[in-house]
Amino acid sequence: MRLPAYTWLVGVALIVVALLWWWSDRAAPPGEPPLAQAPATAQLAPPPAPEAPALAPESPASAPVPEPVAVAPALPQAPTAPVQLQTESPPAAEEPAPPREVQAPARGAGRVSESLAPEPEPDSAGTPGRIDKQVHPLASAERAEQEFRRGMALFQSGRTAEAEAAWRAALEIDPTAAAPRQALLGALLERGERERAEDLLEEGLRANPRQPKQIMLLARLQLDRGAQSDALRTLEQGLPHAQWNAEYLSMTAAVMSRVGRHRDAADLYASALRIAPGNAVWEMGRGMALRANGDRAQALGAFQRASQMQGLSPELRAFVERQIRELQ
Repeated sequence: MRLPAYTWLVGVALIVVALLWWWSDRAAPPGEPPLAQAPATAQLAPPPAPEAPALAPESPASAPVPEPVAVAPALPQAPTAPVQLQTESPPAAEEPAPPREVQAPARGAGRVSESLAPEPEPDSAGTPGRIDKQVHPLASAERAEQEFRRGMALFQSGRTAEAEAAWRAALEIDPTAAAPRQALLGALLERGERERAEDLLEEGLRANPRQPKQIMLLARLQLDRGAQSDALRTLEQGLPHAQWNAEYLSMTAAVMSRVGRHRDAADLYASALRIAPGNAVWEMGRGMALRANGDRAQALGAFQRASQMQGLSPELRAFVERQIRELQ
C-alpha cells in the first residue's frame, strides 16, 4: 500500500524535532534543571510553611488543629530550608506619663498636682526640717502657778511664813493671779490683820478691777471699821462690772440707804429683784428706802409683797407687818 506524500513529510519533521531536542539537552550546562513552562491556567502554590514545634498531645476530641504560623521560634535543630526572620524595630521609648492630679482637700474647684507638693520651709538657719531644741522660758502665769503650788505644799506642812513668802513671790511674778492672792488673804484674815488684807485687796483690784467678789469683800472690811463712804465708793467703782450681779446690786443699795441716798437705793433694789425675784429681804429693803424717800404708797406695796414671801426671820416679819399697819 502506498502512503500519501504528506505523511512522509510529517515523519521527517518529527525526526528533525527529536534531534534538536536531543542536541539542546546535551548543550545545557550540567546541574541546571531544565526549565519547564507551567500551563497558563495553573496558579503558583505558596511555599510550604516551616514545621511548628511539637505540642503536648491532647485528646483527639478536644484538641484543635493548630493553625500554621508565619514565623516559628528557633528550634534546637536547624531547619532544612533557610527561613529569613523579619526583625521588628524596637518599640519607641514611652513618654513619661503626666503627673496624676489629686483633688485638693480644701473646698473649691482647684486641683493640686503631686509633682508640685510644697516642701518644708527652712528654719531661720536655712536647714529644712531642723528640730528646734531650744528651751523656751515659762510664761509669767505658769511661773506664778508653780510658786502658788509650792506655797500650798509649805502651808500644809506647817511652814506658814515660807508659804506666805511663796505666795507673795507668785504675786510679784503675776499681779493678776487670783489663787495666791486668795490664799494670802485668808492667812491675813485668820490672824486678824484686816488692814493688810484691805491693802492686798486694793492692790489686786488695781491690777484687775473685774472682780465683783473681791470688791464686795473689801467693802465689808471697810464697813466693819465704820468707813461707809469708803465702802460706797468702792462699790460704785465696781458697778460697771457687776450690772447683772443681783447680790452686788443689793449690797450697794443697802450702803446707799445708810448714807441717805434712798432713791438710788430703791432703784438698785428694784434692779436686783428683776434679776432674782422673790427675795423677801431685798423687797423689805426697797420698802424701807421708799418710805425714807417719802413714797408711802410704793413703800406699802413693797412691804406687802415682802410679807407674802418666804425667807424672813420672825423678827423681820414682825417688822414688816408693823410697817404695813403704819402705812395703811
